Amino acid sequence: MKHPAHGINLKEDLDELRSAAKNIASDTLQSAQDKISDVYERGQEKVSDINGQLKERTRKFPIQSLLIAAGIGFVIGLMRK
Repeated sequence: MKHPAHGINLKEDLDELRSAAKNIASDTLQSAQDKISDVYERGQEKVSDINGQLKERTRKFPIQSLLIAAGIGFVIGLMRK
């Protein structure tokens, strides 16, 4: 719909605005997904590192590891009662 005095095409302007908003939303969503993926991957790596460290310490100090695990189990048992 052209405005007779100004030659403005309102429909085209609205379509362009809608398209720009859609592109911004799409870019924002993609950026958020990329960041979430990066954080997830770093978390996976840290968990894997911690798991490796725990396995190594358990092999080096099996008796201490067993006593710590028993102590933790005892405390959890007391808290559940």
